[in-house]
Amino acid sequence: MYLEFCNYNRRSADKSEDKVKELFNAVELNFKSISTDLYILRKSQEFLKDLDISISVPVGYPLGKMDRKTKEHETLAALKGGASAIDLVINPYLVMDREFVGLADEVTSNLNICQDYNADLRITINYSLYPQAKSLSICNALQDCGIEFLIPSNGFYNDDISENLLMSKTIEKNTSLRVITSGQVWLKKQFDMVVKSKIFGLRLYSLNFLTNKGVN
Repeated sequence: MYLEFCNYNRRSADKSEDKVKELFNAVELNFKSISTDLYILRKSQEFLKDLDISISVPVGYPLGKMDRKTKEHETLAALKGGASAIDLVINPYLVMDREFVGLADEVTSNLNICQDYNADLRITINYSLYPQAKSLSICNALQDCGIEFLIPSNGFYNDDISENLLMSKTIEKNTSLRVITSGQVWLKKQFDMVVKSKIFGLRLYSLNFLTNKGVN
């Protein structure tokens, strides 16, 4: 199972040095993928630059409610700053207004920028904003745009892991997308439940229950 550590979705205003330390701890636990915001990535460059590790940065976080050009600038800045993947939050207004051409343009333009930098574009849809059928329609549209990786939600607030995992499995069953389930996992029994599900990937926001056993 693909496993990554993410620390960009906190409500609290942590010190940047604490965020950098979290990334260092994730590397020590053998994570091969981390997700952080651009400011922390720049603060972390000194110890990350020589590591064989995937680094993703959010664009349009948390709800995606900005125009395409703004997102393109964010994507370009993140890639120039050292990101090897972009987590693009789609604009819910484009979905609810049925502006599917605009949605495809937003995704495709950012995908083209990522391809220029040999980086992955992963889409966050925030599935709780829509009925399940609409979420699946979004996923099919993303697949048609050439997207391979999907993150169901930004993991903010109290995103229940059971609901998130159920949606993740539904998406994988009905599309070819590889889904990184992104609900809140704080306990080992929750972690084990996700592993048992055989989902493609899991995003973790806490290292507490892993610190004594490591990650393979």
